[in-house]
Amino acid sequence: SAIPKGYGAVILVNVIGASLALVTLSFKVSAARKEYKVDLPAMYATGKDKKSVTFNCIQRGHQQALETFPTILASSLIGGIRYPLSVWLFGCGYIKARQEWAKGYASGDPQNRY
Repeated sequence: SAIPKGYGAVILVNVIGASLALVTLSFKVSAARKEYKVDLPAMYATGKDKKSVTFNCIQRGHQQALETFPTILASSLIGGIRYPLSVWLFGCGYIKARQEWAKGYASGDPQNRY
């Protein structure tokens, strides 16, 4: 069979799990929009005050995850055909790393993302 045993775990983590992680980050941006009064369609707050910087950091944490997701997804779907266990494990790490990265960004100091 072209699809190996264990490929379902790749789909579960790297497609469904990672997508849910991105949705979670989008909820945080939505909550921050209300808290910091940044209305749509503005992607980022204007200004240099602490509230604007904090909102922009929250938004950037989400945006960066969105920017990398297509490459991660394609790599996972292809790599999972040959190495499903490794790709599944990578997907678990990716989800955790995205959450921690965004949490660090959301502190208002972009250096905390590392």
